[in-house]
Amino acid sequence: SELTINITNKSIQIIEREIMNGYINNYDTINLVGDIKRCRKEIEDVLGNLIAIEIMEQTSNKIVAKNFLDLNEVSISENIHRMDITIRSMIGDLKESFLKDIDNYDNISRLDNNVNKVRFLLYRVINKCMKNNSLEPYKFNSFIDLLNYRLVINNLEDVADEIKRTSRFLRQSKLKKNEKEEVKKIYFKVEESYLNVMKAYYNKNKLLAHEVASQKYEIIEGCRQLFKKHENKNLSVILEKLKGTESFIRNIARVIIDDESIIK
Repeated sequence: SELTINITNKSIQIIEREIMNGYINNYDTINLVGDIKRCRKEIEDVLGNLIAIEIMEQTSNKIVAKNFLDLNEVSISENIHRMDITIRSMIGDLKESFLKDIDNYDNISRLDNNVNKVRFLLYRVINKCMKNNSLEPYKFNSFIDLLNYRLVINNLEDVADEIKRTSRFLRQSKLKKNEKEEVKKIYFKVEESYLNVMKAYYNKNKLLAHEVASQKYEIIEGCRQLFKKHENKNLSVILEKLKGTESFIRNIARVIIDDESIIK
C-alpha cells in the first residue's frame, strides 16, 4: 500500500505526525511531495527514527521511503522486553546522576529515542491486527490482549519520557545538597516500584502488582511532604516528574490486576 503526503506550507510538526500516521497504519511506501528543500534534513531525521524504513528516492520535490520489515517476524513480547531493558538503562543513568552528580541527559535522551522507535513499530503490529480483524499469525488469545499490550507499551513510553524530563530538570536545577539527598531517596523508591511492576508483568503476579499500585500513594505523599518542607521551585518540578513516573508505573500494575486471564 502507498501513501502520498503533500508537505507544501505544512510545519515540520504536522509533516512528522503525518509520516508517523502512515508508518503505524502499515503503508509500505510513503511518498513526500512539495517543497522538500525547505525541510529535507528534518524529514530525513524523522524517517531515520523509524525502524526498517529506507529512503529509496530523493529529488528537489519528492522523497520516497519504503518499509523493508516483515511484520509477521515481529514479536510484541520480545519488543516490550526490549523497551524494558532500555528503560532500566535510563533509570541506571539517572541514578548515577543522583549519586555522583554526573550529567547523563544526552545519553538518556538517546535511549528514550530508542524506546520511541520500538513503540511505533509495535503500534504497526497492533494496528495491522485491528485493521484485518485477525490475530494471525500472532499468538494472542483475544483482542483484549492487544488492548493490554497497547496500554503497557503506552505507559512504558510515558515512563521513559518522565525519566528523560527528570534528567533534564536535574541538569538545569541547582538543588542544595540536603534537597538532593532527600529527593534521591524518593527516586530509589520509584526505581524499586518500576522493577517490581515489570517483575509482576513477566510473572503474571497480581499480588505483587497490587503492592506496586498501593505504593503509589506513599511515594506521592513523600513528594508532597518534601516540597512542603523546602518549597523550592526547581525541586518541585523534579518531584512532579517523579510523581508522574510512579503514576505510569501504577497504570502498568492495573493492567496486570485487571487481566482476567491471570488467575492468581
